[in-house]
Amino acid sequence: MRWNWIFCPSKNMEITRPRQYWDDYASRFKHRSLAETYELRPPYPEEIYQILLNLLGESRGKVLDVGCGTGKIARALVNHVDGVDAVDFSQEMIRVGKLLVNGDHPNLRWIRGPAETVKLYPPYNMITAGASIHWME
Repeated sequence: MRWNWIFCPSKNMEITRPRQYWDDYASRFKHRSLAETYELRPPYPEEIYQILLNLLGESRGKVLDVGCGTGKIARALVNHVDGVDAVDFSQEMIRVGKLLVNGDHPNLRWIRGPAETVKLYPPYNMITAGASIHWME
């Protein structure tokens, strides 16, 4: 298996995560209004998707998008790969994502739960974590 990184933090880089706030942060993503406003965030540049597809190569295969939110990455890639599993712990984010462009694509599987413990369906040719890696254990 070949591994590629667009961003690779230094080995000595320590990321501090304030555990005492996690429950508070998580509860905010249960609200419909937050999920609906997530689509107002700036989009990823189109070049990002081309980079991801180039990293996948000819096979395309299957992608796992962890902490997918409303599925910006998952929905953008689903027409170009064999399938995407989009994982998020927020039911509201998934609900909104399903209503957006490609949200109901037959090759897009929405999975609700924490990325660290949810049942997955490997193998995956690529794993993405757009704006969510800082939320994970």
